[in-house]
Amino acid sequence: MANTVLPEKTYHIVCRTDRPLLGAEGGGARYLWLRLCAPAPLQNAERPPLNLGLVLDHSGSMSGSKLDYAKRAASYALRLLNERDRAAVVIYDDEVQVLATSEPVTPGTRERLLRQVAAVQTGGSTNLGGGWLTGCEQVAAHLADGVVSRALLLTDGLANVGITNQEELATHAKALRQRGISTTTLGVGEDFDEFLLQAMADAGGGHFYFVANPEQIPDFFKGELGEMLEVVAREILLILPLPAGWRVDVLNDLEHEVVGGELRLGLGEAYRDEVRDVLLRLDLPAAPLAGTYELTPRLSYRAVGGPQQVQVVGETVNYAVGSPEQVARQAVDQEVLGLAARLEAERAKIKALRLERDGLREEARVALQEANALVLGIAGPAQAAPLQSELDRLGEEVIIGLSARERKAQHYTVYRMQRSRKDYGNGGSPSERQIQRKREM
Repeated sequence: MANTVLPEKTYHIVCRTDRPLLGAEGGGARYLWLRLCAPAPLQNAERPPLNLGLVLDHSGSMSGSKLDYAKRAASYALRLLNERDRAAVVIYDDEVQVLATSEPVTPGTRERLLRQVAAVQTGGSTNLGGGWLTGCEQVAAHLADGVVSRALLLTDGLANVGITNQEELATHAKALRQRGISTTTLGVGEDFDEFLLQAMADAGGGHFYFVANPEQIPDFFKGELGEMLEVVAREILLILPLPAGWRVDVLNDLEHEVVGGELRLGLGEAYRDEVRDVLLRLDLPAAPLAGTYELTPRLSYRAVGGPQQVQVVGETVNYAVGSPEQVARQAVDQEVLGLAARLEAERAKIKALRLERDGLREEARVALQEANALVLGIAGPAQAAPLQSELDRLGEEVIIGLSARERKAQHYTVYRMQRSRKDYGNGGSPSERQIQRKREM
């Protein structure tokens, strides 16, 4: 699958399963790997206009290089935009200030915004929720078809003023996503809550970034804005009809629901040629099975620069009931099982990291030990060995206790693996020439 040829005009869905034969007695599980390949832009299609809300934390903890690099990143973003785009700038500490209301980024507007951003100084506490929602309000006032609308929130601290509850903030992010406003969060340094920022980004249909060092802030902005300038599909919905009695688990831990016997998985937006892997565990009913079962995924999305609504049907995966001898002798796709084991290990790491952060170190170690046995049962000794080594090593570390930086780095590595994300903090950003070409489109 690594050499999948990407189509030029529409999404393409490649499907693989670990085993195509089922036992007549039912029960057990099968794994289904869906690789979603986004198209290149339509020929001569203009890049989508952007409607941005830049939300910057300028609380006291942002003093020094953090705020300097944040201002540099915001200035970079403003220079990237042109008069087809809109931008608003919101800053917050314990109070929220709309530094600039949303308006088209003309040359004159850009110069004024750059001066205003450069003049920002550090303040007091952290009203993260108020600052973010105010930025979203600025974006919401100018929603339009064909425009990519997003709030970019950058913070280095904990939400300690206004709305601070993770579930409440994620609920707001989901509601805003349904209105067409996505949220990307960037956490800087060691003091922010990575679980909160990821929850907001997941519910908001954007991305989460861990910025370990302030000097990386511009690189992350560059990567995020570069993707936004190459968005080719929006409001992506993956649908998989399930046979009666079958249950499904999304091992990537992506938000999903099962409605009317169909898995429905919202995937937000995709940039050109993006490849995203989704791994499903299909739990079979513990009841007699007979005949064949066809699973055909389909994808719907709004195309940028083309027909507003596109429907794509993926490859059909056929499951058939075999004799006990046939089931025992059937070929097994070890690559599918390897990915399944990897994702189960990553899920266990996130669980353990949360427990360790909450002081439940022994519980964290036990969760990793359980995952150790699980990955062995899925993939077998050869493929499981390196995963087990990772889990054992993390188990030793959680008993001692992780530093905030170590915990966030582990968390961010798992996040990128589960969502097929690039690491823009490690040389993964688009080149300046690519960015300039996108800007001028």
